[in-house]
Amino acid sequence: MDSELNTKCNCSANFEVELILRCQGHLPAQREGEEIVPLFDVNLIYAGIFTLQHATAETFETLLLIEAPRLLYPAARNMLATLCREAGFLPVIMQQIDFAALWRNRRAVG
Repeated sequence: MDSELNTKCNCSANFEVELILRCQGHLPAQREGEEIVPLFDVNLIYAGIFTLQHATAETFETLLLIEAPRLLYPAARNMLATLCREAGFLPVIMQQIDFAALWRNRRAVG
């Protein structure tokens, strides 16, 4: 399971935040050296447009990279689980993501 976060500026105060979830389901190899058989490959892009008025320079980045995805994630996670279930597979159960910890780690790495 992979996830990605993109932020795009549409105009002076509006920002489009995309939360991209990629999920692959496959059968495990039966024997060593055997190729893995893919069952499904889902790329889900869930986006929201956020207007930041009166945001200060100190809060700007945290609003777009922590709070915006925190608001988008539950609906995207639900959509992914429903999509897999409706396709006849077991629903994909994703744990909550700590976007603040991801942001702190990204800043520490540089």
